[in-house]
Amino acid sequence: MSGVTNPAHRRNHNAVKLNVVARKKSFTEQAAQYSTLAFALPAATAIGWFLGYLLDKAFGTGYLNIAGLILGIAAGFVQFVRQVMRDTHDSDG
Repeated sequence: MSGVTNPAHRRNHNAVKLNVVARKKSFTEQAAQYSTLAFALPAATAIGWFLGYLLDKAFGTGYLNIAGLILGIAAGFVQFVRQVMRDTHDSDG
């Protein structure tokens, strides 16, 4: 029986494929997603700087706030790139 496909299985498989089709996002949904990016980048930057500042205070150094700032900026850009890649993947269909 190898090579013979059960018609009921084929129907169920096609039904699963149809359920996976993504719907187009409304303008308000897209605006909400991108407005979170407007807060995520500065927030990640500020959190990175603040953690570096706390580490500077704890260890008596003067450069960890810059390292935290750079890591925060990188984290914000990573989130931005992930969102853009997700959106371009969704629009490709």
